[in-house]
Amino acid sequence: MNTQQKLEWHFSKDEDDTSDQWDVLSHKVTGDATHTPRPTLLYELLLGIALLYGIALYLIWQQAAQRMAVLEEEVTTLQQEIASLPAAEGAPFKSGVSDHYPFETDYLRFETSVRTAAVVQAIAQPIDATYQQFYRDFGVPLPAATDKLNIVVDTAVNLTDPIMDDNILIVPLPYAAAEQFDLTLADALTNELMIRLSQRVLDKALQGRNIKPQWRAMTLALKTYLQLNYGYNKAWQLEPVFLHNRHQGQTRLLALVQSTPYIYMTYDPADSSPYIKPAVVATADPLIEYIVKRYGYTTVPNLLSAFEVYESWEPLAPAVFGISAAELEEQWHTYLRTTYPLAND
Repeated sequence: MNTQQKLEWHFSKDEDDTSDQWDVLSHKVTGDATHTPRPTLLYELLLGIALLYGIALYLIWQQAAQRMAVLEEEVTTLQQEIASLPAAEGAPFKSGVSDHYPFETDYLRFETSVRTAAVVQAIAQPIDATYQQFYRDFGVPLPAATDKLNIVVDTAVNLTDPIMDDNILIVPLPYAAAEQFDLTLADALTNELMIRLSQRVLDKALQGRNIKPQWRAMTLALKTYLQLNYGYNKAWQLEPVFLHNRHQGQTRLLALVQSTPYIYMTYDPADSSPYIKPAVVATADPLIEYIVKRYGYTTVPNLLSAFEVYESWEPLAPAVFGISAAELEEQWHTYLRTTYPLAND
């Protein structure tokens, strides 16, 4: 009996030990599944670095925000100062020219870049004087001193916004033309401005005039002559096409110029759309040259006024030139033969 009891006790103890061991194992398994391990030293170091990086970013952002506030305050101050400037000194338009350099003459207001300012300033006063002379020659009243023409001169004319203003003239620097015709940049720019300004004033002289259609070729020839005369090529008359017209004009009649063009719309002296016979244009071209060379630009206002009144050269020539139409024709032919002799003469 005692032996059995001892054996039985050992059996129960073994069961209890097994049960206790099972409970411990069970606890360890459960603990591994639910308990987060303690952070390692590397993890704590990375966390500290991230915290320092965040603090640095915050400080940088705070400094940038303070700088932006200062800049905004400076911009506001500058805007207030510009708004308080007199009208003549303030910038009249936004051209988009980088590092722009504005300056003025009597009737023109230039804006260019700092790097090209010396070239523009060197020709500004002569250009202004010629611009005024165009008004006097073409019989157009000079604009008011406060109504200056704005001229933007730049290398590429990269405008921030398209400028649709009749009082703003956009002129790129003519580097290519200067190289092609062996001109200085200042001379090439002078030519470009002369072309644009002369035609601008001529357009003003034509506006509001009721010029008769048969003189259409003459007004077109005058605009062409201005473009060629002030252009880059000073020997343009010797180009084959123009030289041919001057040779042909030596035997052509004045009456050919007054031929009525084929017009399919209301006549506008500033519009080049009506079709005109090539022979009429080729005759008007050397005739305008002769009139300007012989009588000067000052005769242009009287000539344009006569184009509004007279139908033919017979009454027009005495009214404008003080000679008959036959005398005008003879003198014109003599000029052409003398200036552009034929090869067999």
